Amino acid sequence: MSNRKLPETSIEAFQSLQDSEVKKTYLDIIWALSVIKQGTYEDISRFLKCKPDKIWKRLNEIGGKKYNLIHRPGEKRALKSGRKGYVWALNQDTPVPTKTIPGKSIADFSRAINQVKPSSNTIERLF
Repeated sequence: MSNRKLPETSIEAFQSLQDSEVKKTYLDIIWALSVIKQGTYEDISRFLKCKPDKIWKRLNEIGGKKYNLIHRPGEKRALKSGRKGYVWALNQDTPVPTKTIPGKSIADFSRAINQVKPSSNTIERLF
């Protein structure tokens, strides 16, 4: 490890990350790679419709020794900037999370249906 001192702002930024947000990003990246098979950080961010910096910061973490869920197959592709970027792919033994469709479920709609209430006039005539 280098003797370089981390800037205080970097340490604060790291500490401000909520663990649940990071884990969700990991799952999103894995799900995106399961659909697109291979891609650069720009491809993944475009698929997930999020900012590229949210993705590239997490790729080395997921692909590192700690998690080892993705790898770089060796191919490079041109990025938006014109430079070449690494292509990432899932490892064969990586479990793929299922992604639910955003929005209301059928159960939510069925709970929201209001039952028809009889008018006060109808109630008075019946009883």
